[in-house]
Amino acid sequence: MIITDLSIPKKDQILSASTIKQLEDCSWLHYVKKILMVPDIGNDGSKRGSISHLIFELLLNYRHHHHFTLIMRRGFVAASKSIERLIIKHLNQQGINTPENRELVFDMIWVGLNQDFYAEDGVLRDPEQEFLIESKEPYYKIRGVIDQMAVYEDRIIVKDFKSQKSKFTQDELLNNIQAMTYTLACRKKFYPNIKRVIVRFILLRFPDSPIQEVEF
Repeated sequence: MIITDLSIPKKDQILSASTIKQLEDCSWLHYVKKILMVPDIGNDGSKRGSISHLIFELLLNYRHHHHFTLIMRRGFVAASKSIERLIIKHLNQQGINTPENRELVFDMIWVGLNQDFYAEDGVLRDPEQEFLIESKEPYYKIRGVIDQMAVYEDRIIVKDFKSQKSKFTQDELLNNIQAMTYTLACRKKFYPNIKRVIVRFILLRFPDSPIQEVEF
């Protein structure tokens, strides 16, 4: 039997920037993870990144600002015993509590906290802002989460904390799908009247020069 009724609804295909990049980089890997649903057990790097993000999200809550103040005044993350215990707890839960991983996580968090963490001259939105962009022509739906967003009079600065081992090349930066989706989200969903959107990647493994920016 041939079905000719094209009005049968199709399942929504909601993409993310990471899904699009994964499909571009390796369609087989995309098929294994997204179609066959083979579990991704992660690696030490991704686990270190998730712990760092957890601490950043926690410290962006004003109730925990005193931990940030203590850390910055004394010059090291373990100055806050509560934050130190939380990091160790999650290192244990992730099964990566080794001296090397502990040092890396503490160092990465210190780098992130030193990058105008509270956007002193702007208005800081709540962390982990979720968005869904929908377009009819061309048709697509893209979902994502913005780590940190600061709003200024003439621009928006989106911060994205990265735990990767290498910096973006110029080509990777200028064609960064994640940065493009953040720009779309700011212009279409959050602040359509503000045209300048700067995406600032904070590369936590590069303490001497952690910032790479792109603007479309």
